[in-house]
Amino acid sequence: IRELYKIGNGPSSSHTMGPKRAAEWFKEKNKEAFDYLYSHKSEIESVLDTQIDWLRSDDTKGSYIVIRLEGVSIENEADWTQMAKFHAEWSKKFYDVFVPYLKQKY
Repeated sequence: IRELYKIGNGPSSSHTMGPKRAAEWFKEKNKEAFDYLYSHKSEIESVLDTQIDWLRSDDTKGSYIVIRLEGVSIENEADWTQMAKFHAEWSKKFYDVFVPYLKQKY
């Protein structure tokens, strides 16, 4: 079944190559980018007006910058709107704060 869903470099897979290349670049640069952003932790948290969980994983390729919405559950449909708004709001805030730093570095 894996062969049925294999992503290749053929003409029909051109829409997958950009994200694939971006993912490969990010996997290689993850620790470097994380460390660079972390070196600006106090500035970033000041602009965002909140503390963030900075989770550097030395044993895996990924490191994570996390903010949590407490008191909600994916199992409670009544929470979904609040969760979606939180995700949209903080995705935009993270983008607005992190991208200028990453553009400066890369």
